[in-house]
Amino acid sequence: MDGKDTANYIEIRPNLNIFQQGRWTNTFTAGIGYIFNSQQSMMTELTSGIEYTCNDQLHLNVYLGQYYYSGRYASSQETFFGISAAWYFAPSHPKSLISQPSKK
Repeated sequence: MDGKDTANYIEIRPNLNIFQQGRWTNTFTAGIGYIFNSQQSMMTELTSGIEYTCNDQLHLNVYLGQYYYSGRYASSQETFFGISAAWYFAPSHPKSLISQPSKK
């Protein structure tokens, strides 16, 4: 069978921080996408991870997830495991979305 061994696709996958305790964060990603020129063109993703913040700029992550592929006549799924490291060039100092009103 001749053909490409890679696929072009587009996916929307927001990453949510579910719970944070000290330097540890539980993350969840739910994605949906489309694979071009594929018999199973609809793709969904569910991923969960544990992230450790070493300092303001270095974060380590261990994650586990599944891709689900579906088409008109067939469907399949793949499970994956991974580790990642992220280096932030400018440290972020996020503020809470909900804060107490300031007293004057």
